[in-house]
Amino acid sequence: MAKGDSFTSEAKKVTDDRALKPTLQLTDNGAHNRHLYLYAPTFADGGDTLIFVSGRGGVQNFYRMDLADFTSTQITDSKGIFAGGSWYLEKTRRIYYWEKTAVKSVDIDTLEEATLYDEGYQGGYLSVSCDGRFVSFGARCEDVPGFDEDFAGHFALMVVAADGSGAHPALAVPFRVSHVQFSPVDPRLILFCWEGSWQSVPQRMWTSDIDGTEAGPLGFQNPNELRGHEFFTASGARVGYHGSRFHLRKADGEYIAEDTGWFVGLINEDGTGDHQFECPGPTGHSQMNFAEDLLVCDKGGGHETAEQSVALIRPHGERGVFEPLFFHGASWKTQGAHPHPQFRPDDEEVIFTTDYSGLSNIYLTTL
Repeated sequence: MAKGDSFTSEAKKVTDDRALKPTLQLTDNGAHNRHLYLYAPTFADGGDTLIFVSGRGGVQNFYRMDLADFTSTQITDSKGIFAGGSWYLEKTRRIYYWEKTAVKSVDIDTLEEATLYDEGYQGGYLSVSCDGRFVSFGARCEDVPGFDEDFAGHFALMVVAADGSGAHPALAVPFRVSHVQFSPVDPRLILFCWEGSWQSVPQRMWTSDIDGTEAGPLGFQNPNELRGHEFFTASGARVGYHGSRFHLRKADGEYIAEDTGWFVGLINEDGTGDHQFECPGPTGHSQMNFAEDLLVCDKGGGHETAEQSVALIRPHGERGVFEPLFFHGASWKTQGAHPHPQFRPDDEEVIFTTDYSGLSNIYLTTL
């Protein structure tokens, strides 16, 4: 296949007992397929079109799927795309992504491509401001031209002008910057994380404006607490996350961190109003619906793979109640095998990816 080529529906109903709700498998072509990353918008046209990644042809490229008849069209044709760190913006109708060392964008209708930035290195997961003017990502300072040895071991929060006119570092910090996300309503506000082993990160969530003049930790992370996989809610008013609490105990002569509780949390984007809903087991990655009254996760309280499900989390008082939708059986071996569920914009369906069949494929479950 080549850029612009289309193919007919591969969709089929899931009939085994994994599915607790009506579920369609959307892709089935002998290659790995997945929707865009956990917090990256993966729907276009108000939910009528799915933007996805497929390895058909032996390399990863972007495709769009019409969810009315499930026909798909290839959008890019490249051998150097880092599809995992991409972003779709409905305002511009473009996908933004790394192709080798270049930040590029492609129009999902005309398939026209543009190079926005290329300084000879590849940064991390990127995001695009809601007005389409800026792209941001984390990068090692030693890779970015202009930083000297004083910044060795530091990471920069880079901001690139989407019109190709230049770039600047908003911040340079002594930890790895990742999970960079622009607010869906404020084009100057960026959410990012201190990336690393969760046990070794004392403060996961941070925010900054595009100039780095208003930056700092988002909320306060307690010493016996792990937080992560943060995301903006659809209104941009809050940030969601999940995590656990732990205590130390000795096992076989060594101290280990043992989970004592799990939660999903919501905090206002200014750091106030931090609230956690206690859950009866691990949640895994979580996302919130567009009405902001329901969450979905990809572990559903299960400790072992066979017990793990894409599940709703219904806030009930101070607790989160699991409602399993699909026992996904994911291997978790690669990012492409993580379910990473998202709500369709009408909040009536959930999309996710799993490789329980041996290949990663995309599924759509009706609530």
